Amino acid sequence: MRDRFTPRAQRAWVLAGLSAPAALTLAGLSWHWALLGSAAAAVFYYIIYRMCDLPLTHATRLAYGASAGKIVLALAFFWTVFAAGAAAAGSAVAYPEDGLEWIAPACVLLLAAIGGWRGTPALSRAAGTVSLILGLLYAALLLAGLQQVTISWCRPWGGANQTAKAFLALLAASAALYLPQTGQKQCRTGLTFAAAAVVPAAGACITSGCLSPQLVQRTQAPFYAMSKSLNVLGVAERFEPFVSAALLMGFFCLTSLLTQSAAEIAQALCPRIPGKWCALGACGLAGVAAMFAGRVPQAVQMGMAAIFWAGLPVVTLAIVAGKKGRKKSKKVLDKRDFLW
Repeated sequence: MRDRFTPRAQRAWVLAGLSAPAALTLAGLSWHWALLGSAAAAVFYYIIYRMCDLPLTHATRLAYGASAGKIVLALAFFWTVFAAGAAAAGSAVAYPEDGLEWIAPACVLLLAAIGGWRGTPALSRAAGTVSLILGLLYAALLLAGLQQVTISWCRPWGGANQTAKAFLALLAASAALYLPQTGQKQCRTGLTFAAAAVVPAAGACITSGCLSPQLVQRTQAPFYAMSKSLNVLGVAERFEPFVSAALLMGFFCLTSLLTQSAAEIAQALCPRIPGKWCALGACGLAGVAAMFAGRVPQAVQMGMAAIFWAGLPVVTLAIVAGKKGRKKSKKVLDKRDFLW
């Protein structure tokens, strides 16, 4: 029982990983566009999560065949490794001291490699513990910020393009579909996806209400800036260390989710290589990608995320569902012919 990778552990891992892009990206958007984008992402993931009754590595081969399936998986592997490197590089925002930007990415990748060596169940247990800590930290930060909200600053602002930005920022959850699918999915998922849709919007609303929409648009990390202005009972408190710790833990969960997904893809392509070595290789390649991720334009990264984390899973699962439907219909027709 201890070594099982359950759907509940998978959801906790995903939510913990998505907390980092939610705090960095969605907190800088208008709350109503953030709510629309996060709700769309939650509905999208809920649908494909229900559709995917086997790992996406197996579904890809079933949909495209052995040869074409390997090509698709290879492309997905390189994108997932690059995304893991970009996530590791993004963790530098947690501790932005000059000359020490490399420490946070190095720690995140090292922890992901150690967890990957021990396997997916061990990483999921660690992410489950981290998700509880993150929930408490963000709840305390949002409650502290709620006391200083200016209602007039919470009015909707910005354009509808913020919805696409919020949606794409949360698409990394689709990488979890490459992980092993074990256990039953008939647990309470509705509350989890509802929280994933509402909590980022609440964070965006409180951030805008504390800083003002004008300052939010000019600040690179609005949620981090908001934490500097918080006070408790009129006394200024330093919440920045808590935000830095929360961001670092969130990026660890996101990076480890992506590297472990890449390791599962690599093992599907090369079954003779043990999973622990695939995990180490994925972390090593992610470290290389982290050095160059900043040079790739943000628009290109968002486009690739839309292709590999939205378009590819939908097309793959639709093809698999179509093949299963035709096979089931053929069995029904053969049975009717036999009866006649």
